[in-house]
Amino acid sequence: MISNYQVIDRFPTSDEYVRLCLSVGWNNMNFSVAEKAVHQSIYATTVSYGDEVIGMARIVGDGGMYFYIQDFVVHPMHQGKGVGKMLMDQLFSYLKEHAPTQAFIGLFATEEGSHLYKQFGFEQPGDMNGMFRLTPIES
Repeated sequence: MISNYQVIDRFPTSDEYVRLCLSVGWNNMNFSVAEKAVHQSIYATTVSYGDEVIGMARIVGDGGMYFYIQDFVVHPMHQGKGVGKMLMDQLFSYLKEHAPTQAFIGLFATEEGSHLYKQFGFEQPGDMNGMFRLTPIES
């Protein structure tokens, strides 16, 4: 089945981005800025099945010291078939070539996703917790 999938190094289109996010329940996002956000990524890759993009991932950060894996999505109908590993392999190919020694590579993971990321050496240090907040920032 994995041979039916193709990795393509390119940014997802706005429509592909929105469709994939919605497929995994990411409904509370500001999709009006998706195209701008995606195209300001350091790197992006997609996986297609036939003519349809069914997976995407991107790297954001400063391109020197910090690299964050963001918007890592595989459509639910294609999960558990090796697509996530294909995306991670592609991201790591980019990072091996472009990230300097001692660069920080970070991500936020769901419980389900953490199993894949652990295969690629990601750990959750006991003394650190990921945190985030949303805007607006009120005075």
